[in-house]
Amino acid sequence: MAPYDRQTVTKLVASASDIGFARDAAEHLLKKKWYNRMPWSRGKVYFHQSAYVTTLVVSYGRVFEVGKRGYNFPNKLLRYEADEKVLHTKLLSLRNKVHAHSDLDRWSVRPWHADGFSTEIVGQPFHVIEEADIRLFLAMTSKLLTQNQCQA
Repeated sequence: MAPYDRQTVTKLVASASDIGFARDAAEHLLKKKWYNRMPWSRGKVYFHQSAYVTTLVVSYGRVFEVGKRGYNFPNKLLRYEADEKVLHTKLLSLRNKVHAHSDLDRWSVRPWHADGFSTEIVGQPFHVIEEADIRLFLAMTSKLLTQNQCQA
């Protein structure tokens, strides 16, 4: 096998593994109903939800980042419908601006002073995902994995 072909196959296998890991996180979020909880929710649910949402977003996003050797997931294999393309773009944006990096446009910090007391009011992005988006994610990645296995 030629080196380029070997790298392409390796990228596809690694991508399938990453998508599988993201799907496991999505399925767990659905099973536990860990979506749309906010940080002020009772108990540790938001903490757990945040970890699984981050896993879903980062694992899925890793597939579409160009590696050190310049190999990228072949775009011709992405046959998403319009709503799936919107979710795909949203997940990649979340990866790049919230979950893998802290984009300062997503944060706000305002000083607050009153009667000799000083603090900051912090606005930060929440680690939430809609139930409908989780279900769409599972459908689109299932289709992505199965249609591409048939063409291998």
